[in-house]
Amino acid sequence: MKTSKYILLAAMIALPVSMTLFGCSESSHEHAKAESDTDSVSNNSIVMSDEAIIWTCSMHPQVQLPEPGECPICGMELIPVGGSGSKDVGERKIELSESAKKIAEIQVTKVRKAKMTYQLRLNGSVEPDETTVRTITAWVPGRIERMYVSFTGATVRKGEPIFEIYSPQLISAQEELIQALEAHDELSTSHLSIVKSSALSNIASAEDRLRLLGMTRSQVEAIKKNRETNEFMLVTSPVTGVVLNKDVKEGQFVKEGQTLLRIADLQTVWVTFDAYEPDLAWINVGQRVKFTTETNPGEEFEGAVDFIDPVVNVHTRTARARVNMENANGKLRPGAYAHGVIYASNAVVEEMIMIPASATLVTGERAVVYVQDPANPHLYEGREITLGPKTNGYYTVIHGLAEGEMVVTNGAFKIDAAMQIQAKPSMMNPSGNSESNPDTQTGSSGAAGSASATGSTSSTAAEMSHSKGCGIITKAFTDAYQTYFDIQASLSKDNLGGAKTAANSFLVALPTETIKCMSKEIAKDFESKLTSLDLAANKISGANDIEVARAQFEPLSLGMIAMASEFGAAGEDTVFQYYCPMAFSGKGASWIQNEKGTANPYYGSAMLRCGGLKNTYANSRDAERNHAHGESNE
Repeated sequence: MKTSKYILLAAMIALPVSMTLFGCSESSHEHAKAESDTDSVSNNSIVMSDEAIIWTCSMHPQVQLPEPGECPICGMELIPVGGSGSKDVGERKIELSESAKKIAEIQVTKVRKAKMTYQLRLNGSVEPDETTVRTITAWVPGRIERMYVSFTGATVRKGEPIFEIYSPQLISAQEELIQALEAHDELSTSHLSIVKSSALSNIASAEDRLRLLGMTRSQVEAIKKNRETNEFMLVTSPVTGVVLNKDVKEGQFVKEGQTLLRIADLQTVWVTFDAYEPDLAWINVGQRVKFTTETNPGEEFEGAVDFIDPVVNVHTRTARARVNMENANGKLRPGAYAHGVIYASNAVVEEMIMIPASATLVTGERAVVYVQDPANPHLYEGREITLGPKTNGYYTVIHGLAEGEMVVTNGAFKIDAAMQIQAKPSMMNPSGNSESNPDTQTGSSGAAGSASATGSTSSTAAEMSHSKGCGIITKAFTDAYQTYFDIQASLSKDNLGGAKTAANSFLVALPTETIKCMSKEIAKDFESKLTSLDLAANKISGANDIEVARAQFEPLSLGMIAMASEFGAAGEDTVFQYYCPMAFSGKGASWIQNEKGTANPYYGSAMLRCGGLKNTYANSRDAERNHAHGESNE
């Protein structure tokens, strides 16, 4: 479905392009005829004889007929697009005149070999160096009595006070130390060494407990010297840096382990870049990176890749490449965007074939280029190539081109459009004529071809009906056929109401019982067909949207075509089977009519004439007469 859309788009573009390149438009054709009558040809026009004109369809460029008329596939009027009188230059080649080359603005570039370098552009941001970030937590539960750091972003130095805390637990620990000191003094005169050592051990334990609760050695020594408890403990900064987060206020009660502050030393920072999966192969530790930041416009920084993430982020499909940077002057601010460039070299040492990216027409898994013939600069050959990595506006070519060849870098799509309109292999149609209808290539309308087979089809249907011993089967379907034709006509006119009414009439007209002359086997098949027809007609009668009705008209049509094929057409009329290859997104669909001339029920007025005659079924009287005539001849 997707490919069909691309082919349709290319065809729409191809028509005006090809008409421009070859000078084939309605006005130019009429002008050529007028000029040929007077034997005077303008130097500014491209004049072709009537025999040189090719007529094609704007929707189906594979149709190429020598005379004007209607497209055998969709019924649209054919238009002139090119000259068949020009020499055949090959299936995958096309020749342009000098004026056509100028109109198409064709430019070519020589294929060259070069060592591949990759200018890899990355986006990232400045972040604090994680190794310098310190988190300040509450060592004891208590109340923040005073904050010396009043806001986020403040600069603090190592040893400076940051807050005071009141904690009953801390006061109790201080009293234990004082009591241990007093006990040691009282037992200092004891003659028992074990008593003295026990007193010293108690002092050491009390000191360790205070240090574990967050007191510094100097604060513990001050308590030992003064023999007094401090109601509030002063907490100082362990590092010099900037406060990144402040999660506490004066008077707030905190729990043990609660985060209060985050401080980072911004003398060094990390610049991390996000690299997508295909780019990771080009990045290595130690590569130089040049980058700029939004906060320092016009100034370029340079560093080296220090670390590459060993895993890919499953959400962004990227991995981070990290650059460590000195930041003594504070210019690199955490959170700022950074735009970096890495000049990477390919691991492959030898030179590779390189072509500009504008030379390639890429679709899906295929890549096509047009190569200028070295002996004839007006001749261009379409060629499929295998592409390697893309870098700096160039593709590497693994297979399909040789050094020194000239490839089209401007106008390639116009050449491809001209190739497609001539049903030659192109970007979207690699097989060219091979996918086209043979009838459209030979000049047959398709309808005539199918009409030639009418006699055999009708005869076969009559023989089948007669051999089943029931020549009156089709008579029971006379009213059903007529109401079916009413549904078909209503849908072709975009009349949903008429189609629903006709569907209800069809249900009434549809036979409800098998014909008595049928055998059991035939009756079973007949009942199965009746059930399918009844189901489709019911859905049409209940449809609230015309597209729903059209979707159900297809199975209804298939059932009626099967009836016409097996038993012949009902009534006095010959029945014509039509087929639209574009219905239902290129799936195609058939229907039958009692009159010649395409009236497409699947598209209605949008594409009324899209479709072609595929088969003809004789009416019941003719079928019986033909069969009887065949028996008498025998």
